[in-house]
Amino acid sequence: RQTDLIKLNMKVLSGFLYIRDLHRATGFGERSVRKVIEDIRRAGVVVCNSLDGYFFPETLDELRLYVRQEERRGRSTFYTLGSARRLLQELEEAETGNEEA
Repeated sequence: RQTDLIKLNMKVLSGFLYIRDLHRATGFGERSVRKVIEDIRRAGVVVCNSLDGYFFPETLDELRLYVRQEERRGRSTFYTLGSARRLLQELEEAETGNEEA
């Protein structure tokens, strides 16, 4: 199974692994590797990532940094969506106003 193969490769190769390394090691396309990592994470396995690649956290500091990084990313995405939501609401209101006329 893809998920097991990715986990095995990450443990065997250990350290930081780039998508291209996992792609080469498994033969899966890069998109498939990303999807499998997403599936692994949703199954409850913590797979961290940084500019250095993907890795299993080995220290509390690595885990803390990853959690902070993802919290910041989530907040940034949430705030960025605010502008898009406001524009969507304005356009929908304008569309509704045009339909009523």
